[in-house]
Amino acid sequence: MRIKKLLVTMSLGLVLLTSAGAPALAKDLDENTQEGSSEISGSIASRYTVEIPAEIEMGTMQRNRDSQAPFSITARNVALPSDVKLQVRVNGDGINDEFILKSSDSKISYRLFKSAEPNDIEIATHDIFAEFSGTIGQDGDTQSGLVQVTPQDTVNSGIYAGNLNFTCAINFPTVTP
Repeated sequence: MRIKKLLVTMSLGLVLLTSAGAPALAKDLDENTQEGSSEISGSIASRYTVEIPAEIEMGTMQRNRDSQAPFSITARNVALPSDVKLQVRVNGDGINDEFILKSSDSKISYRLFKSAEPNDIEIATHDIFAEFSGTIGQDGDTQSGLVQVTPQDTVNSGIYAGNLNFTCAINFPTVTP
């Protein structure tokens, strides 16, 4: 009985050992089918660099007057298929990601526009601020923007600060079967 168990165990081990190195074949070639092919596949990771400003300086803001600060972002070294988009979304750092500037005891909301011109296309929180596609070299492709703050008469004096957050994501086209 022990010898029989040993022989069965050794046989199974030998079968596993000899079949472990064999590749999985999709098609057998024999005298009737002498040619075949194998698909070779791989991928190359997407590449991009988006430069954002470290700071957008509003300067000294006046109550009941628009204060504006232009800025821009630049995409460089983008290598994407032409039907794939690099999307840059924006949000603020308020409780619900709203665009706000805070001081120690007060806050002011601000507006964001999709060009250096005031009252152009206004961008809401989480909206797409810029979209890039295809191949963009070292010279880059730039999207201008504008921050506009209008402090009300009741706003406290002080230093106000906040963050404009940028999020980049690659958007692949939807394939319908």
